[in-house]
Amino acid sequence: MKEKFQNNMDALLRQLLDCLDKVCEKIAEKFDLYDMRGRARKAFIVDTLMRYHCCGCIAKVLMERKSGGADALYIENHALAVNLLIGMLKYQISVNDLPLDVFGELNGNLGIIDLVITPTRSGLILEAKDHEVIVEVKTGKTFSYFQLFRYLFGRPNATMIFWRVTEGQVIVLEGKKLQKLLMLCAAAAIHRGLSILNAANVTCNHSPNCNKKTTIDDPQELVVDFLESLQEGIPKVVGVILSILNQEVGSI
Repeated sequence: MKEKFQNNMDALLRQLLDCLDKVCEKIAEKFDLYDMRGRARKAFIVDTLMRYHCCGCIAKVLMERKSGGADALYIENHALAVNLLIGMLKYQISVNDLPLDVFGELNGNLGIIDLVITPTRSGLILEAKDHEVIVEVKTGKTFSYFQLFRYLFGRPNATMIFWRVTEGQVIVLEGKKLQKLLMLCAAAAIHRGLSILNAANVTCNHSPNCNKKTTIDDPQELVVDFLESLQEGIPKVVGVILSILNQEVGSI
C-alpha cells in the first residue's frame, strides 16, 4: 500500500512538471525568451513564476528579459570552488575505489547543476536517480529556495547539498522528503503561468527589483575571506558528500 501511494505521488509530480514545462514553452514564445542557441529560458521563467505571487510583477520581470550579471570576481571564486571540489572528490573516489561517477556543470532542463555524483555498478550508471547527490556551490551570501526547487524538479529523489563557502555552511536536503512541497511549488507556478498566458494585459503598481547587481565594496577582504573559507571548507563538504554516498551505495 505504501509503495502504491508513493508511485502515485511520483506520477502526479511528473504530470505537474510536464504541465509546467509546456507552460514555460508557451511563455517563452509569448515573451520571446530564448537563449543564443534558440532554447527557451525555462530556468529564468520558472524562477520568476515561483518568486513572485503577483502576476503583474511576473509580467514585468519577463518583459525585462534580463537575468542580472555577476561580478567577474564572484564568477572566478565559483569556478575555483567547483574545480577544486570536483578534483578532491575524484581523488577520494579513486584512492578508495568507490563505485561513483562525478559530473561537473551538468546542463539540465532547468539550469546548470554544479555537481552530480552518481553511484555506478560495474562501470555502468544506474538507471534510478534515487541515489544521486547534487551539489550547488555558493560563494557569496545569497541563498535561493527557488533555485533548489528547480534542480529538484529534474531530480526529485536526489539528495541536495548547498555548500555556502564563505559562510562555512553545508546544508543537506533530501528530495524524497520534499515531494509534497515540490508539487505545491509546481502547481503554483503553473497557475501563475496560465494566468499570464490567458490575460490580455496584466498590470500592477509594484516595482520588482529584478535586475539588482551586486557591488563589491572591499575586494581585498572578499578574496582573503573566500580563500581562507575555501581551504577550510573543502575537507568538510567532501566528508559530508562521501558520508551520504557511502550510505546510498550500501543501500543499493
